[in-house]
Amino acid sequence: MPLSITTLHPLFSEFPLPVLVMFAIFETRYLWRDKQFSQVLISRIVIISVLFSYLTGYLAKDQASITFAVPTSAIMIHQSLGLATLISTLLLSLSCELVEIFPQHRFLRQAMRCLLIVCLISTILANHFGGALVFDFGAGVRATISRL
Repeated sequence: MPLSITTLHPLFSEFPLPVLVMFAIFETRYLWRDKQFSQVLISRIVIISVLFSYLTGYLAKDQASITFAVPTSAIMIHQSLGLATLISTLLLSLSCELVEIFPQHRFLRQAMRCLLIVCLISTILANHFGGALVFDFGAGVRATISRL
């Protein structure tokens, strides 16, 4: 398969998880040591990486169902989890902005932490189902032989 934006999807899809884990580690450190860090910066990095991941996956969706023997239902589950990750990271980024603007509101920080957990879970699930597309159905690595 030639190098294209759609073949870069696996690379982009793996990047948000380590950044989210780093975010969670910094936030946990903040709980015990009250050390400030820029949640906004990290959330923007996550947004950019999730956006690239979702867009490249969206562009690769039709190619995966045509080129490889991948059931549409499996692709739709992965796409839905990707969309859930995109929406939850947008909300996480918004909550980070609000925590920066209103640092005295403890509720906002608690909401941000809950959204961080949701982002981690949705990213892990999306990555798991994306891996299943590759390992169970050969998406991106094993082309089907079509009869002429």
